[in-house]
Amino acid sequence: MPTEYVDDPEIDEEDDGSTTTPSVTVSTNQSSITSSSTTTKASLTLKRVCPDSSWTLFDRGTYGWCVLVLATKLTMLDYSAECQKYSSNAVVSGLQNQNELTTISELAKKIDPSIVEISVGLRVDVFCSSVPWQPELPIYCELDRLLWTDDHTTGTDGLIWAAGQPLIPQIESPQRAVLLVQEDELEVFDITGTPDGTVCGVEAKEEYV
Repeated sequence: MPTEYVDDPEIDEEDDGSTTTPSVTVSTNQSSITSSSTTTKASLTLKRVCPDSSWTLFDRGTYGWCVLVLATKLTMLDYSAECQKYSSNAVVSGLQNQNELTTISELAKKIDPSIVEISVGLRVDVFCSSVPWQPELPIYCELDRLLWTDDHTTGTDGLIWAAGQPLIPQIESPQRAVLLVQEDELEVFDITGTPDGTVCGVEAKEEYV
């Protein structure tokens, strides 16, 4: 590669006849070489990735959330282990907003058009009160709290209940909820029941590409 030497135009010659050595910039036909250089990293894009292409990705702002609908009849408490067969960190998913609710309903209907309800990660706590020494009085139960069980969901826009719901069972024990996929609505479901399926959820991985 040819090298060109360029004299500094501001070199002064001394009166005693000596000459100051000119500073030299070494240049090539591509770039100038200096004593210091800056390395510029290639521009990378952050991408959120689900376990595989069968999962659907939702944007939850600070993180991505992947969901997978399963049309498998199991008891409510068995679905967590079933989800982990598809991703080790998967859980039964909550519904962050109405968009997630309606999209999951559509995914379920594509798998099985006749599907009725799928389990979601919503716990329904019931508080019952009675007077033990007056057994003739009826037990009064009321809703204590609703709790998303997936440790990620925080929104309430996905809490769209069917008419008359949440129906409070007259028993003081945690219940669960199902999504009625034909109506895009929720209803309380007995924890020992067997819905038509569930929706699994897992946080998306972040990769630079």
